[in-house]
Amino acid sequence: MENIFSKKLYLISTILITIVALIVRLKYCFLGIGINCDEASLALNIISRSYIDLFKPLEGQQVAPPMFLVMSKFVYLFVNIHKNAYFSDFLLRIVPLFFGVISVPAFGFLLLKIFNNKLTSIFGMFLLTYNYSAISYSCIFKQYSTELFITILIFLICLGINFEKREYDKRNIVFSAILGLSTLFSMTALFIIPCALFLTIIRNFKFLKNKNVLQCLFILGVILLIYLSVFLNKILLVHYKFMENYWILYNRGIDINKFYTYISNILLRELPFSIIPYLKGFFAFSALLMLFKNWKYLLIILPIVITCLLVQYNYYFFAERAFIFLMPCILIQIIYPFNYVFSNLKNKYLKYIVAILLIIFFIIKFFALDNVFLRIENGRNVWEYYSNSVKEKHELIYAPAESSSHYYMQFYKHGIYHSHENFDKLKNGYYDIIITTYSPYTQRFIEACKTKGRIIEQKTFNNESIMWFDALYILYKKER
Repeated sequence: MENIFSKKLYLISTILITIVALIVRLKYCFLGIGINCDEASLALNIISRSYIDLFKPLEGQQVAPPMFLVMSKFVYLFVNIHKNAYFSDFLLRIVPLFFGVISVPAFGFLLLKIFNNKLTSIFGMFLLTYNYSAISYSCIFKQYSTELFITILIFLICLGINFEKREYDKRNIVFSAILGLSTLFSMTALFIIPCALFLTIIRNFKFLKNKNVLQCLFILGVILLIYLSVFLNKILLVHYKFMENYWILYNRGIDINKFYTYISNILLRELPFSIIPYLKGFFAFSALLMLFKNWKYLLIILPIVITCLLVQYNYYFFAERAFIFLMPCILIQIIYPFNYVFSNLKNKYLKYIVAILLIIFFIIKFFALDNVFLRIENGRNVWEYYSNSVKEKHELIYAPAESSSHYYMQFYKHGIYHSHENFDKLKNGYYDIIITTYSPYTQRFIEACKTKGRIIEQKTFNNESIMWFDALYILYKKER
């Protein structure tokens, strides 16, 4: 298969696929969707804090790798145009967009290192370019697309480290430092690094007495020790109890024996739903083939096993966003049987037919791409309506989620405002109420309002019948 792809043609193909990946992701970024309450909570932290303070536990029950926040704050301040809510929302998403796009060629390079087959590499880039989960998490202000890229980077470093030299090897030292520093960009790197170390030791077992091994382990160990003691320990002290309860809630009802089925449901939504139940057998077959062929594929299998165990014992949680970092492992298992087919095609014309079919698939998918889920909330829309369309403004009450209101009120006109928590203390009279996220909490707040007054006017911002994410403007009169 290799003889139909010269280095130049492969490079051009990689550039074109990366451009398409950028276009696809920009398409959803340019939909002008406002940020949701979780994004707003994270945004408030980077706006209000100094760079140094981003390394401390965050407010609003938010947890994110510090260098992701530092990069986001730098981009946000560097452009320095925050007076417009639409532009501000887009600025916040530049860093996730960047990592989401560069993950595509990085994944292609990783596949080339693993399989040494250019067509397999291109096929893998196709899959990541059009993966619904990879697209959606490149378009929201959270760290998950960064975690995807860091997983790929750790795999590349693991495959690049070589201890054949007996003395100082500068490249291995640099790789070890990058490996340790990757935790500042991705907290899930802690799940991948032990797997990378284990495989590196196996691959270089006869060279373990080399001084360079001790040098690399020392550098990696020092960086990880500083990270764990200075950063992660403080995060756990502040947020662990909340996170543990959160994980237990998310993991309720999860049958660990169906782990691959769940993973397929959330990370491979572009596949027909009817074939999802059969993927467990496919993954098991692929994993056995990989391990039978070469123990280096433990690098792909072990992170999935470790994550599975962490979920089982409630040290991690089961959700789509939590597993984006495992995307390379899942896709490589899918790609492996195809690589076997690609590598064993002998007929020249058959090779050309396969390449042409892949190109046709890539083009059709570009125009047929749909059903990419983005968590849409109407916080910005309700604030824009309040600012521009409500002529007679009263004192304002904003209800959960408050983070969205705190974020958007800096862009829109408003007078005196109160938190919903102070509702009982407010005097009788007219109030404007803004609800940026419709949930059971806000429903209870509305019911409480009705017991002490009446709703004069209500404007609903509906999101295609997804009730959880409706936003409301209410003109309310408190009478008792």
